[in-house]
Amino acid sequence: MAAHPVFSFDDVDNDNTQMLLEHCHLQPAEPGTSNGTPMSVDFNALLGPLIPSPNPAPVSANMFSWIEATGPNENDYNYVCIVAGCGQRFARFEGLDCHLTDHYKNEYAGRLPEAGTHFTCPVTRCNLPLKESEHVYRHLRSHVFHASKQKTGLDVYREMFPDLRSCGFERSPLLQLEGEPWICGWKNCEKPFDDLTQFVDHVTSHMDDVSSADLDELGTYHCEWVSGIERTRCPQSFLNRRCLRVHLTCHSGDRACACPFCGALFTNRTKFKDHVMRRLPEGEATLSCALCQKKFATSRLLKLHCRKHVKSVKCAYCDVVMDCASAVAKHMKLVHAKIKNEKCDECGMTFGIKADLQKHVAAMHEIEPKFRCRSCPKKFRWEKQLREHEKTHLENYIANRYLCHKCPMKYKSGSSLSRHFTSVHNLPLPNGFNRFQYKKCHDGFYRLQTARCISKEVIEAAKLHV
Repeated sequence: MAAHPVFSFDDVDNDNTQMLLEHCHLQPAEPGTSNGTPMSVDFNALLGPLIPSPNPAPVSANMFSWIEATGPNENDYNYVCIVAGCGQRFARFEGLDCHLTDHYKNEYAGRLPEAGTHFTCPVTRCNLPLKESEHVYRHLRSHVFHASKQKTGLDVYREMFPDLRSCGFERSPLLQLEGEPWICGWKNCEKPFDDLTQFVDHVTSHMDDVSSADLDELGTYHCEWVSGIERTRCPQSFLNRRCLRVHLTCHSGDRACACPFCGALFTNRTKFKDHVMRRLPEGEATLSCALCQKKFATSRLLKLHCRKHVKSVKCAYCDVVMDCASAVAKHMKLVHAKIKNEKCDECGMTFGIKADLQKHVAAMHEIEPKFRCRSCPKKFRWEKQLREHEKTHLENYIANRYLCHKCPMKYKSGSSLSRHFTSVHNLPLPNGFNRFQYKKCHDGFYRLQTARCISKEVIEAAKLHV
């Protein structure tokens, strides 16, 4: 099967819209049937009018951030120690760096955890379990790295949003780095590091040794990073050193910046801006997807979303078609291979993906819910629960939004309607779907989706196998 073409959505123009239109179809399929007639999608209508987003309102800083803005000017900021019970502030990064080192020396250096226990990261709402004091040190160095990236993020934030609107995401400064030393995987190096910042700088320095003499017969630079027990070399190659340098951040863990409010890390400024614009209030997101009615603040976010509607990769074992290869790989792992490698340390239950394990831990083993509603005192264990709850505060909120097309029943969630379909109506899944999916209509209600945008490559490949 030919590879699905990659489209650039940096600009809004008719050429890009036409390219996307030429490479996809809308394929309707009634539940329980296997055939559908391809119909072209009007992506000009889908994109809708391009209306600039209004100016946002300023909000207060996140209490779980290493950095806080104290005024509108570039130098109006403080570093904040968010170790539990501390809160000390510093005008310079070096002050926070030395202060966290003192926390380690005074509380962990040279000590052993009590029998049958472990150390815990002292950073507020991180609380990662750590085996030894050396692991605590390395883990705290990753928090220092995070703090420096949040300062960079604040500088970028001021340029993009001078009023310092909040990103709207409420997350803790949890870093899943368990304190093992960082080992450089560049060929013939294997140098260990206890400090993430030093490790990143060291890995980047290897690019200084890459020259035109390293070009292969095709004129490309190979990534020389090796990893795993079998010491397998990274298969990626690039036409220039700049692209190789960017790729190397995948191995070093380097990031361009971190959100000064929620702490999320980003590889570039564009993704950082997308992060902020995704969570605008309902009334400020003015661009609407014609297929699902979801609203977006920028044309770029809308176009990235529209690409997800185009199903371009088919499962080799069933009729399921998804929007990307990684989604199909996940589907085959969970549905066909039934692989469950993620194990809960508390009870031993296993899960196919890490997200399911995290949901299990939050629901079964965490005492205090950590996701808090901004409009009321309620707290939730999962972010998805919080997102659903926040909708109840909207003026146009509809409690039972999921409608059955077979009877007058209405439900609060899609999962409840799915159970209704199978238990009451014995309805099979629409052909090519791995679950019941629902489309938001113009009246605000969700109804069963029986049509998909299928890429031409998938349709042509299916014809060859008939």
